[in-house]
Amino acid sequence: MKYGDETILHPMVMLVGPEDASEGASASPWVSLADYRDAIIWIMVGDLAGATSAVTLDQATDSSGTGSKTLSFTKYYKNGQRLFFTGRSAANFQVDETVTGGTSGLTATVIRVSSDHLVVAPLTGGTTWTTTETLTGGTSGATASANGTGQDEDIPVEMTAGSDTFNTLAVTFKWYAIPINSSMLDVAGGFDHVQLDMGDAAASETQVCAILIPGAPRQSTYQAVSTVSTQKFA
Repeated sequence: MKYGDETILHPMVMLVGPEDASEGASASPWVSLADYRDAIIWIMVGDLAGATSAVTLDQATDSSGTGSKTLSFTKYYKNGQRLFFTGRSAANFQVDETVTGGTSGLTATVIRVSSDHLVVAPLTGGTTWTTTETLTGGTSGATASANGTGQDEDIPVEMTAGSDTFNTLAVTFKWYAIPINSSMLDVAGGFDHVQLDMGDAAASETQVCAILIPGAPRQSTYQAVSTVSTQKFA
């Protein structure tokens, strides 16, 4: 292989599942970020999403969870969609309000407002709107006619985590991403391991899985540095 033709892959850690979150809460293995500056935790919900699951993070000083305490975070991402419309009323939609489909009953949070579409973060009911249904803004009172059923469901939208947690939605085929930077950890206190916790999704089958992918290594090496050392996954 010629120099420069290499494909450099970082380690990837399976944190959760794939599994049914309604069978109980899940605590992932501890993952070391001692050799990395950052990482992203990806959570995926499959084609069964009967209930929500609370997401939290922990930090510790080693892979045994010594000194475990909350890892605070305020930002996460999830996949949104574009919702095109026609015939908007004189009133315009507003960022952060809830828009509701008059026929489908779907609801979503408005992230961005353009002249012919909204970027939204789905809340309830799914992501397939009814074309020509009336869209109504819960705060602005704005109305418009849906032009299509929604599209571009891979675009990321930034969300705010309240009190270091958020709930996955009871909506199928959604992903969530939590960026972690080493500055979020209590490095001065020796905390360089992270763990993902996902709460019990009650009695409704909810398919979930989660992975962690580290980002920039602290030192450049050809061979990727492991984040799990001698830990086994079973």
